[in-house]
Amino acid sequence: MAGIVWWNGTFCPIESVRISPFDRGFLYGDGLFETIRLQKGKPLWLEEHLDRLKRSLSFFNMEDVGEFFDRIKVGEIIDGLYRKNPHLGDVARLKIIVTRGTEPSLGLPELKYVDKTLRHGPTIIFMATPYTPPSEEDYNHGWTAKILDGRYSPPLGAHKSLNYLFFLWAKEQAKQGGFHEAIIEDLNGYIAEASTASLLVFINGFWVFPQSQWKLSGVTEGIIARFLENDGKKTEIRPVYRWELLQADVVWLLNSMMGVMPICRINNHVMPDRMSKYASELRQKLFSG
Repeated sequence: MAGIVWWNGTFCPIESVRISPFDRGFLYGDGLFETIRLQKGKPLWLEEHLDRLKRSLSFFNMEDVGEFFDRIKVGEIIDGLYRKNPHLGDVARLKIIVTRGTEPSLGLPELKYVDKTLRHGPTIIFMATPYTPPSEEDYNHGWTAKILDGRYSPPLGAHKSLNYLFFLWAKEQAKQGGFHEAIIEDLNGYIAEASTASLLVFINGFWVFPQSQWKLSGVTEGIIARFLENDGKKTEIRPVYRWELLQADVVWLLNSMMGVMPICRINNHVMPDRMSKYASELRQKLFSG
């Protein structure tokens, strides 16, 4: 769908955006992104998303670019983007994409934006598209998930990098088997995450956030953890094995767009409970910002 995007300092029609074939995001996937839910134009949990983005920018030697992502400045860009795209409706998906630009040297050369402008250096794009959430029937019944055959530990899995092909492949493996989501087991035999979501597991009275050194630290994970603790629930972060996952009382998927989605079946194992009502309560809190 045509629309207006923010590209390196200006709002323009998406058809006007031109990315150089020498852009490192195109050549090497040398870049990062964040996906944020817009609720009637309001970015939900923006500060948490920007904090994660800036941590990754620093990790990949683009620390100075992180200075651009000031909460107020970014808020003004998002407000303008929403006003200029009236087709977005009540719920939209905001993408923030950052690449190292056309820097020719290899490795991870330090990158700065000159005179606090974007005339040289990184490529930064803000764009928003309409989003259709899962149906109430989906939320009530839950989704199915497949544990991938084999163990995988993407070395950059702790960051939302543009090197996303593995996760798309994992999602496709699930879809080909008739499942909604893929669950990834890491090289240590720990359950890490799903292909497009974090996992939350209810085991023996504890809400457990699976621990793996190769998983992304989910923004929604941290927020839901606070909600659970405020409700007096017991939470912990620890490794979870496949057999524990299949013996759990409840397993949920968490991400910024769909919120909290119960899993009704993993492989051929039907989950004993989904706690759909409680998932709905937490989802409403999440989307209230």
